[in-house]
Amino acid sequence: MDSNKEIESWFPNIIGKPYKIIKELSFDENEFNCVAFTLDIYYTYVWTNEKSWPYDKIPRNSGVPGFKKLYELYGYIETYDLVYENGYEKIIFYSDNDIPMHAAKQHKKQWLSKCGKYIIKHQPDWLCGKSEYSYGDISFIMK
Repeated sequence: MDSNKEIESWFPNIIGKPYKIIKELSFDENEFNCVAFTLDIYYTYVWTNEKSWPYDKIPRNSGVPGFKKLYELYGYIETYDLVYENGYEKIIFYSDNDIPMHAAKQHKKQWLSKCGKYIIKHQPDWLCGKSEYSYGDISFIMK
């Protein structure tokens, strides 16, 4: 399947929008997930069922609040504004009915996500929705 068609099949709200595939990762490069990507960790998955999860500080099944606590451990503080602020890198976290789904990061004035084997540039609401693969809604924003 064509890369753009694959992404558009996952995120109906992205169809017709000027998103951009920044990189398509090779099999060997694809060793991290979206949360790891937001934390600039490119060698492992960061999720509640992975060895990289800080079990000594955050319970395994702590849901969306657990992910917020994870980002706090990395020095992030909650904010309610998606607008670019010089000197800050912001993250947005998505959930569907309080089930953690995805994280994206702001780099300069663009938003980047690792979605499958792709790094894509997008606007935050383009990944929202209720399709089979969409990420639900934005749960929190941190900087």
